Amino acid sequence: MRARALALAMLAACGRERPPSAPAAEMPYRAVASSAIGRIDGRVVFPEGTDPGDIVVWLDGVRAGKPVPLARRYELDHARGAFTPRAQATLVGGALLVRSLDDTRFRVTFRDAVDDSALVSVDETGAGQVVPTARPLAHAGTVIASSDERPAARAWIYVFDQPYFARPDSAGRFAIDSVPAGAWRLRAWHPRLGARDTLVVVDSAGVAFADVSY
Repeated sequence: MRARALALAMLAACGRERPPSAPAAEMPYRAVASSAIGRIDGRVVFPEGTDPGDIVVWLDGVRAGKPVPLARRYELDHARGAFTPRAQATLVGGALLVRSLDDTRFRVTFRDAVDDSALVSVDETGAGQVVPTARPLAHAGTVIASSDERPAARAWIYVFDQPYFARPDSAGRFAIDSVPAGAWRLRAWHPRLGARDTLVVVDSAGVAFADVSY
């Protein structure tokens, strides 16, 4: 009860600001071994016609917990004026492989979602070409990819400095494991539908259930 009351106060104070253009964390994330961990089994409820692959969910404010995965390679495909995936979650320090599926020349520009500053541009000259870049994943926050030739095309890349995030499956289900016991704010974001927050209290070695509804 005490943990839930604390979480309610925290959520009321934070409100529903738009995500996840996170400012620099006050403390670096660190791996800490603990027996007081649980798991979150969740579900995102979304309107008909929504692609759940465009939704990213994460725990806000986690500064210590399970180790960050060493594998940090991600892909962004460009074909017929569209990006795949349209939204993805990544880790700071990763490598992004930008791949062309069209036999045409085009340029992809990556911008910081907060100040619209250009981070890097990638030029593609033909089908099958893969260009690696690390610049978009150098710092935590949100990065928007756009095609200079087709300005309407967009992709959102969420760059986290902690491993507590997930993308739901086709039914909206997701799981986040090895969560430190305590009260947490669970966040979800979709490019068109925006942000949703919910509260989740994780008990030691238990399973917490959480629904996020649009």
